[in-house]
Formats: sequence, C-alpha cells, structure tokens
Amino acid sequence: MTLDASLHLQLGTLGLHLELSATPGSVVAVLGPNGAGKTTILRCLAGLEGIDEGYVLLGGRVLEDRGTRTSMAPERRRVAFVHQDHLLFPHLNVLDNVAFGPRSAGAS
Repeated sequence: MTLDASLHLQLGTLGLHLELSATPGSVVAVLGPNGAGKTTILRCLAGLEGIDEGYVLLGGRVLEDRGTRTSMAPERRRVAFVHQDHLLFPHLNVLDNVAFGPRSAGAS
C-alpha cells in the first residue's frame, strides 16, 4: 500500500515541509536534531496533528486533504503510531541504532 504525503505546517518559528512517496516494502527513516519536527511529522501522518496545507493518501485513500477540507479521524485511518524511547536499543550508540535496520537486512 503506497503512502503519499505532501505536508506543510507552521508551528511558531518552525516550518515543516514534507514530500513523501513510500511504496510497499520500502523503508522510510525520519532523522534530525531535537526540535526538528520528526515526531510532529509522524503525528501528522497518523492524524494526531493537523496540517496547514497538503494531503496524506494511503493506498489511494484520502486521509487528509486541506484543499477539500477532508480529514479522516485518527481511529479510522488504520495507521499505528508507537511512541518510543529516544533510542531503539539503549545499549547501542546513535550510529549503531540507525544502522541496525540495514545491518539486519545483510548490509555491512
């Protein structure tokens, strides 16, 4: 199921702009420093945070579209959002946490 999103959101001095198309089987990572908007992006995709402009489509189904003022309730989106600790594996450093996925798939 393809996820297509174009998000624009202004939070005070923080402006978030995301263009995303993720096809089945692809892996998407959201990386950045504290306060960059990573969690806010995920909250927007899940419908827990509103967007100022743009859309979110999942498998061609409109979850959010500011142009038509369509907004599907979070509980109807069939999207999971799991809050995690700041590190996936607290015993690993940042690089090893980020590299875990590719390494588990056989990358060196």
